[in-house]
Amino acid sequence: MAVLLLGAACGPRWAPDPGPGPVALDWSSLVGCYRRDTMRFSLDSVPFVSRFQNGTRRAVSSTRRASDVYWYLTGRNTVVLVMDDHLHRTTAEFVVRGDSLIGRAWTYTDVARGPALPYAFDAVRDPCGDGIDQSDGF
Repeated sequence: MAVLLLGAACGPRWAPDPGPGPVALDWSSLVGCYRRDTMRFSLDSVPFVSRFQNGTRRAVSSTRRASDVYWYLTGRNTVVLVMDDHLHRTTAEFVVRGDSLIGRAWTYTDVARGPALPYAFDAVRDPCGDGIDQSDGF
C-alpha cells in the first residue's frame, strides 16, 4: 500500500475525462499562444493536412521537436492537441474555461509497452513572443 501511495505522489497526476465542453467552439477564438509550466505552444490558423483527422490546424511547441504538431476540435466541444515525432506521441484533450485549456494528456511510445495513463495537462493563454520559434521546423 505504501508503494502505491509513494508512486502516486511522485508520478504525474492522474486526470479524469474532462467531459464535453459546455458550448460549441469557434476555432478562430482559440488561435494564439498558451503556457503550461515551462512549456509554451501556439494553436495556429493554418490548415494541417492529416490523413487521420479532418479539420486539423498547425500547432507549434517550444519544448518538443516533433514532425507532426497539430490541433482540432471534436464533436464533444473539446480541443485536441497532438505532438508526434513517430516514436513518441502526446495527445491532449481540453475543455475551454475562460482563457484556460483544462484537460488531460497521454504519452505513447514505441519503446515502452503497456497502457498510457492520462495525466493532468492544463494551459493558460499567454502573450505570443519569445519562446516559440515557428521557423525551426519543430
